[in-house]
Amino acid sequence: MIKNFLNSNFNSINKLFLTYSIVTFILLGGVLLWLMGKTYASYMEVKKLEMEYAMAKIEMGYTNVFDYAESIMGHIGKQVGASDGSPYEIKEILTSFSRRSGSGTDSIKDSLSISMFSWVNDKMMVTINSEYGIIRAPYDVSNREYLAATRKDPWVMKVGSPVIGVVSGQQIIPAGLGVENIKRKKYIGTVVLGFTVNSLADKISRTINNPNLDFTILNKNGEIMLESTSGIFSEDAAFLRNVAASRITHDATVSPFSLFEPDESYLIAKTVHKRPYVIIAGYQNLVITKGLIMVLWPYIIGFVILSLIFFSVWYALRLQIISPILQLSNVSRLMIQDRDDEVVMPVSKVAEIVELTQQVQLIERYKLNLIQAKKSQERFFANMSHELRTPLNGILNFSLMMKKEMFGPLDPDYKEMASDI
Repeated sequence: MIKNFLNSNFNSINKLFLTYSIVTFILLGGVLLWLMGKTYASYMEVKKLEMEYAMAKIEMGYTNVFDYAESIMGHIGKQVGASDGSPYEIKEILTSFSRRSGSGTDSIKDSLSISMFSWVNDKMMVTINSEYGIIRAPYDVSNREYLAATRKDPWVMKVGSPVIGVVSGQQIIPAGLGVENIKRKKYIGTVVLGFTVNSLADKISRTINNPNLDFTILNKNGEIMLESTSGIFSEDAAFLRNVAASRITHDATVSPFSLFEPDESYLIAKTVHKRPYVIIAGYQNLVITKGLIMVLWPYIIGFVILSLIFFSVWYALRLQIISPILQLSNVSRLMIQDRDDEVVMPVSKVAEIVELTQQVQLIERYKLNLIQAKKSQERFFANMSHELRTPLNGILNFSLMMKKEMFGPLDPDYKEMASDI
């Protein structure tokens, strides 16, 4: 009964301690996961705000360049429209604007990231260029849709799809503004310029000042007008066409973040209302994952440190408290079973355990003393029994002989006394 009591109580202490340890560990893990979840949500919100801010700067930079270009071409067009329309006078007007200063110390060409100004006459032939003057062999550009639009809607800048410039040999975004004769109100030609794609992309990249952020600007057909140096957007033309055709009215996620797709990107898009363009900006999933790891790394390290501390404390408690208690339980069982030669007392630095061990040792000494006293008592009674039995046997034998009157008749009173003995 005592043995069962000790087993049940000490095993329950061990199990209870282990249960509390597991529950504590689970709670620590739960708190860590909650903190990591909050951090993840905040980090992703920051990244989205960064993308929205970058798109706003891209829109502002891109729109400002186009507005400035439209303004400059408007000034050129008014001077051409007021002139007599001679090639030499148009050449001088284009050349003078090409050499003028724009914003700050940059020239107009540098401010607009353009290569040169050109003049397309009413027969859709490029006849004059600000860099090369009057072209001896004009070339036909009537197949350019944006130029046809300038004839129908003069004094409004029209932008074409990126092409390789015939004169500059660079990839450009062509733009034109139709010009009418001021007096006759008749279309006489188009002022044309080409935004150098690489220069304009570099300029916008410097504006957003975020080398990890990728961006692109699409026209209404989903064609790339320009993009960041990573070039990731040109890999999926169908995706770009779908984004452009979706008529996004506000900032929208077009490609969500996925931790398990490092080659994909987290992208949001918005439509530029002033001009029919769509801006897409975002981060590659791998970039976000690396940043997320850097943000969550302190929590992971903290959890590891807390886990090590927890298990160290658990091990110390196990070593200094639980194990000695279980060992004392085993000592008690051995003492009950009279197997004192197998008893090994636990070693602990905990004062209570040391005191309990001393008390068990004292009990063991008391038990040994009692056993020794019992053995002494047994020896005493054995000796006394032996010492008393010898004379008593003689008395009994003589009494028996007297009772049987073996040596002659006895007085009746003596015979009765011998029977009583």
